[in-house]
Amino acid sequence: MTGANVIELGAGRSRRFAPITSLASGFELGLTIHVIRGTRPGPAVGISAMIHGDELDGLLIARELVESLDPSDLRGSVSILGVANPLAMEGVSRNTPIDMLDMNRLFPGSPDGWLSEQQAYAIAHEFIDTIEVLVDIHCGGTFPWVDYCYVINDEALSRAFLPALLYKPATTYSGTTATYA
Repeated sequence: MTGANVIELGAGRSRRFAPITSLASGFELGLTIHVIRGTRPGPAVGISAMIHGDELDGLLIARELVESLDPSDLRGSVSILGVANPLAMEGVSRNTPIDMLDMNRLFPGSPDGWLSEQQAYAIAHEFIDTIEVLVDIHCGGTFPWVDYCYVINDEALSRAFLPALLYKPATTYSGTTATYA
């Protein structure tokens, strides 16, 4: 991975920090990606959450997966990006507070664009490009929600989450993780 720092945690687990940029304060903004490698060959699955910083339930799901997945039970690997938009999470904001852009309309992003575009670029190239299947968790955030699952490209996978409702949009929003993946 380009510029990513990897820490091996033992027993098929590692944590990567993929830098995005340095903020004016000197803080190095980046992505923390947990990787759990199974003991047998299989697909590379990625799970992301908190592209919108007010969607806290996704982080809880990601944390539980990091703690509970057992590499000896897995085929392939699971990469978990629990906080895709750290500044939006800190501000409990749907959009990135510095530029107020909705990062989930900016994929594949730009390395030289607005901060949200730089984050989208890092997610696209340091996370999505390394996996075969993406599960991008969204939830209601500060707005009321309905429990449903999008059907973008694999209805059987969407049904596997056992939602009460499936939503298959006539057209998809451009610039989302789903349109990039």
